[in-house]
Amino acid sequence: MIEEYALSSKSIYQILIKKGIQSFHHVNTMATSITFIRNNALLTRKFVEDNNLPQTVQNSDPIDKEYGLWDDIFLDGLDLHQHFNRNSPYGPIMFKIDLKILTLPDFQNVYITKDNPTNWRSKPNWDDRYYKNIEEFAKDYRNSGRVRDGQIMFTFKNCSDKIKLNKFCREIIVDNPHILLKDNIRSLGTLALSKIVSELSSNKLSHIPVTLRHNENTLPFCWCVKNYGQMQLFNKSELILRFSSNI
Repeated sequence: MIEEYALSSKSIYQILIKKGIQSFHHVNTMATSITFIRNNALLTRKFVEDNNLPQTVQNSDPIDKEYGLWDDIFLDGLDLHQHFNRNSPYGPIMFKIDLKILTLPDFQNVYITKDNPTNWRSKPNWDDRYYKNIEEFAKDYRNSGRVRDGQIMFTFKNCSDKIKLNKFCREIIVDNPHILLKDNIRSLGTLALSKIVSELSSNKLSHIPVTLRHNENTLPFCWCVKNYGQMQLFNKSELILRFSSNI
């Protein structure tokens, strides 16, 4: 049944280029991102689990297992941190992936959600979960409102470890919570940046540029600063879960 929703990647590529989309984006926690770097690939959560590799638990895990998404890679066409002016619920590390993977034989089919799977329990019809034809997607994407655009995700099924970072990752962007550490000198953002840079270097991926999302010296007009500040005050375990390299 799910095969009915497989869309031609090459056709989707042409549509996205016309709509000004330059890259795919994948966001995750520090610990899971380090697993990706050490294995030179974005990995499905099933692949990580099957190979006993470290990954942070996500609230969406039960939904992914329930609807057969556990072995999928999820990508966004938009930088949702920038799109919504807030931090992602999935983590502070974003991988920018070359859109041209859509033109390659290993990724000839892509599945595109109409809504975030966390909302699927209220949508029993699969036609309300996935796009079934390219024309409907082309009409909706970047035309149906800011929130709807953020719910539309691109997924590759059963691709395990095929999205190689050395081939397809164009940049890694690290969130900057503007939170000083106990020494009042280093910040959580710069520490996270240094950890990612170090891991890339250790795994022969130092050609991938790494950027701290918001300037250290200027507070941005972004809800992420307030959200991270509230985590620090009221939910420090969640802040640690997102930024810690040890799980």
